[in-house]
Amino acid sequence: SSVVSIGWKNRSIGLRTSESSYHFYRNELVDIDQQPMPHQVRKSNSYALQAAWTSLGGTSALFHLDDNESLILTELKRILEQYDVLILSGGVSKGKFDFIPQSLEALGIQKMFHQVSQKPGKPLWFGRSATQFVFALPGNPVSTFLCFHRYVKPWLLASCGRKATPTKAILAEDFSFQAPLTYFLQVRLRNEDGKWMAFPLPGGGSGDFVNMREADGFLELPRGKKQFQKGESFDLVAFR
Repeated sequence: SSVVSIGWKNRSIGLRTSESSYHFYRNELVDIDQQPMPHQVRKSNSYALQAAWTSLGGTSALFHLDDNESLILTELKRILEQYDVLILSGGVSKGKFDFIPQSLEALGIQKMFHQVSQKPGKPLWFGRSATQFVFALPGNPVSTFLCFHRYVKPWLLASCGRKATPTKAILAEDFSFQAPLTYFLQVRLRNEDGKWMAFPLPGGGSGDFVNMREADGFLELPRGKKQFQKGESFDLVAFR
């Protein structure tokens, strides 16, 4: 993700399946071989998600949706006629051009939930029809990556009859978080005497994907607490 955001490219990837597809949304995104304008960034979520999906044995088709409600409706209708699982990135907050939730509902996808009391990744949207499932992930890179590994990956494994094995890690340093939300702390892991020790990498927020190069996973710190003590054990969302 951090590599393609600075314009590195070695080959194009186009995997296709009759079951799953990715959609990347917004006019501020440009291809990795293009020079972005001041208000734009290079596409990186697509490559990060596609790599994560491929690591689970899946294949996918990539699409890009512009900030136009009628075009989004037309394109999503076409895609929903071909695929059983959609994973979207961006367009799910409450901004002027965030048309994804209402577009999906207009096309018969029933909203199951929208927004989760967590940071990062609060605007997460999930819906389904009788035969299809749609995950609409927040567009910020860290939020997208977290939501895939915390929600999409376990769902996919369960759908294939594979149960995700819960993993715990021990917080290696004191940490505080004031907001009344579940916080997913970026951590670097080290195995000590057969136990995972999690060293905090606070980073610069949900857009700081460069910091993710150093991280091995997210430690899930539950809401309702502000102080988290060294030596406490918490659920781990590992991605390495």
